[in-house]
Amino acid sequence: MLYQSQNSLSEILIQFDSVSGGYEGEMTLNNINLIIKKGEFIGMLGPSGSGKTTLLKSVLGDIRIYSGEIIINGKDEYKNELNIGYVPQLETIDWNFPITVRQLIEMGMIRTSKYFPWIKKEGKLAVEAISNRLGLEELMNRQIRELSGGQQQRTFLGRALVSNPDVLILDEPTSGVDIRTKEEIMAILNSLNHQGVTILMTTHEINSVASQLPRVICLKNSIIADGSPNEIFTEENFYATYGATVKTIEHDGSKFVIEML
Repeated sequence: MLYQSQNSLSEILIQFDSVSGGYEGEMTLNNINLIIKKGEFIGMLGPSGSGKTTLLKSVLGDIRIYSGEIIINGKDEYKNELNIGYVPQLETIDWNFPITVRQLIEMGMIRTSKYFPWIKKEGKLAVEAISNRLGLEELMNRQIRELSGGQQQRTFLGRALVSNPDVLILDEPTSGVDIRTKEEIMAILNSLNHQGVTILMTTHEINSVASQLPRVICLKNSIIADGSPNEIFTEENFYATYGATVKTIEHDGSKFVIEML
């Protein structure tokens, strides 16, 4: 199944203008020029340490920008009023933190509720609606450490979605889950995209995820390639991105990786 972005892509939501940045003096992003338009569904590929997570966090304003500028919704990144939902990598979560599924989803309302943690009736209805949509209604009082990897991922997706975001940013959302859960997550994201949500995600999964997206960016601290999978899935681009020999094959009009050494 090839996921399709929205047809109307005229409005620029996020623009990177020659951006270099990173953490504690280490430059992880180097001269990034990138435009993300309303309604796009974009996947980012690259090896560990290539700057994928850094790029996501730069949209959230969580890294130091050494040069260049990020413009979000027509404003400086630190003044943006765009409602952004964020799903982190599961590996970065402290699973010993005592919090239930319900409480974690409710945390997603911090950006939009003046009264958090005292959530009003409409907020509670939103939490119930999103938990039902993600199949979490029977787990709401469970501690997150008691959940399976797929249930944990859906819970964090619920936290990101409960505030009805304009942009959804996900760091490896299909990592560590089984094939069925992966398909369910991608189906949810596809549905959200068709409802107008702009999606930017990282992934290590070339064939099962990235090859199905309308736009993919290959990143190795700088942008190596940007376009549709059929345009950029080449041995040259993969070698420049991963520093490894990668072979591709075309099947039913789509390109796939068949070997990575």
